Amino acid sequence: MVEEYYIRSAESETARGPYTIEKLVTLAESGQISPQTLYYDDNLESWAAIGSSHALRDQVFPQRKTLSLRKVRDSKKEKLNEDATSEPVKVDELLAAAEGTTEETRFIREKRRWEERSAAISIPAIGTLLLLSALSLVYPSYEIVASALEEGISGLPQLLQTPLVLFGIFDLIGGVIILLGATEFFPALRLRAMLGAGFLGFMFMAQFLNGYGDGAFLAISSMLFGLGLFVSTLTLHFRLLLASIITAGLGVAGFIYFANIAALLF
Repeated sequence: MVEEYYIRSAESETARGPYTIEKLVTLAESGQISPQTLYYDDNLESWAAIGSSHALRDQVFPQRKTLSLRKVRDSKKEKLNEDATSEPVKVDELLAAAEGTTEETRFIREKRRWEERSAAISIPAIGTLLLLSALSLVYPSYEIVASALEEGISGLPQLLQTPLVLFGIFDLIGGVIILLGATEFFPALRLRAMLGAGFLGFMFMAQFLNGYGDGAFLAISSMLFGLGLFVSTLTLHFRLLLASIITAGLGVAGFIYFANIAALLF
């Protein structure tokens, strides 16, 4: 399993990630993180500096070998003189390579740019999808919710007997948390995505087999939303992220239609 890390600066309370080791190396090479950058240690269940972990520091900030001068043997001088006749490397070419503007390194800069775009759209997109999912799950049972709220604590067992409402409440809370930028909530969303795709998909398919015609469509919608939500919390690849958001959006749209609108039209 690929290890992923959430990071943040010591001065900020907002975390970023999750990032793989390869992504952290890229951020380190571009100067966006340093050994003082904090990462979340799952074993300690606390934030720690990357430099405090020898294993992680050696991977993200590998030590470069220092160059030293030594006396060249006479037998090698002729070979060096021959090599000196080749065209020297220009300073402009070195600077262009460091900035990622050469043909060989431009793809690195372009990849980083697309990842930044993915990070910019993932938070609002996932948060909005969760709020729409909450609305589609709670609305069909709004009478039960209203009755339970009127009864107070005594109405809690009634809510616990309605799994759609429980999923809807979780999506509502999760949507608000994600829109606030708390990406640490992503693992909980992945668990919700798997439970939603499995449990709700099975429940609606069972209803379809018992004669409820729209049950199959609701099962497919639940599985599409769960799959899209799960993938969108894992990747920063722009096309894959966009495809997963569209998949989750189709799942929410299908649930809204077949659980709420279809009953009013037919």
